[in-house]
Amino acid sequence: MTKRNAISILLSLAISAGALWLFFANEHLTWAGVVGALKGTNLYWLFWSVVVFLFSFWLRALRWHYLLAPIKRISSGPLFSALMIGFMANNLLPAHLGELVRAYVLGRRESVSKSSVLATVVVERIFDGLTILTLFLVSIFFFLEPSSLVINFERGTGGFWNWIAGPAPLADYLSPAGSLDLRLLALLVLAFYLVAMAGVIVIRVRRRWVLGPAEWCCRFLPAALGQRVIGLLGSFVEGLRFNRGRDLFWIVFYSFGVWLTLGFHVWLLCWSLGIDLGFAGAVFVEMAIAIMVMIPAAPGYVGTHQLAGATSLGLLRVPAGPAGAFAWLAWLIGYLPVVAVGFIFLWREGLSLRVLRAEARSEGQ
Repeated sequence: MTKRNAISILLSLAISAGALWLFFANEHLTWAGVVGALKGTNLYWLFWSVVVFLFSFWLRALRWHYLLAPIKRISSGPLFSALMIGFMANNLLPAHLGELVRAYVLGRRESVSKSSVLATVVVERIFDGLTILTLFLVSIFFFLEPSSLVINFERGTGGFWNWIAGPAPLADYLSPAGSLDLRLLALLVLAFYLVAMAGVIVIRVRRRWVLGPAEWCCRFLPAALGQRVIGLLGSFVEGLRFNRGRDLFWIVFYSFGVWLTLGFHVWLLCWSLGIDLGFAGAVFVEMAIAIMVMIPAAPGYVGTHQLAGATSLGLLRVPAGPAGAFAWLAWLIGYLPVVAVGFIFLWREGLSLRVLRAEARSEGQ
């Protein structure tokens, strides 16, 4: 293990530990309340919540088909297999290595450049970010009460959880007393993704703007290494292409389909716990979780997932007991079924987790 990898792993563990500390720091949260809410779970709605959650991965595979179209037309079966193996790896390996894993698995199976496949994953994540932020902003601007959108960080008992006591003035996005309006945070993150998308478009239209300076810089490297770097960069840039018109329409269509389906999954899960949230509230919760798990934490997004789930439900004035039960159930649904299905496809591909870890790290270096 390199020093850089060790630092990355330690940082992700620290982030997860901090998130879990904040989660348990809620003085209103008790294990008795969480267990009590779990005992009342409606297993029928819980089952369908899991089914809808897994169905969202099939929609991801259909979207990936169109992202890969300029490189190779691949049917949804192999894409779904690589996708589930990649998400399984994200739950088991550090540093989001699952993204490299699914590029390796698909590249190996379909004999396409792994760098090009990885580039489509980058584009996919940009579309995810834009979709998440769009749905998040729509839910908080048009469907949720403004008083639910300000987190207070005032000094005193309760620490991070003081937002339960009540909102800060809406005019103060970041007030001297210490409050943060989620709308400003969402707009800032949306701006980041818009810049990223603009960068992809520039690379798509002006490929030489990237390869030209890179070729100049590689002149100072050993010849073999320079050629390898240029080859990998060229394959990566090639993977950033996507067709106009019909393919782009389906990429956007399935992007919204994926995240609205996940919002429906949260709605069903809340319904199983007796939480009457409404679909807009469920979308808000799912988008909040999605934004939070972008932070590089421990494998399986432990800590950040629970904190986002409990915090977003708390902002909607859901009691701490059911909110805590939801946080753990949602995390388990995102962990256990994905790992189980991923291992099934891993076995079918004739691979092992040890091989995937080694290949992902070699691809990332």
